[in-house]
Amino acid sequence: MKAAHLLPCPFCGGPAAEDNNLYPLAFPKVPTEYFIVCTNAGRTCPAAILFVGPCATFAEAAHRWNTRAKPPP
Repeated sequence: MKAAHLLPCPFCGGPAAEDNNLYPLAFPKVPTEYFIVCTNAGRTCPAAILFVGPCATFAEAAHRWNTRAKPPP
């Protein structure tokens, strides 16, 4: 969908994915916000909820995900 390389989750190494609140029919006046999420969050990832966002663009969300702080050892 979008051309961006997303680093794996820093906690479980699982893949990251784009998410957004794009529901134009239900909420036509709400601006689109983008998130990057761990696809294992809440299942096999030790971090129950792991995401960055909301961001105004997918590029900003991807940049924030890829440049986040490393987890403690």
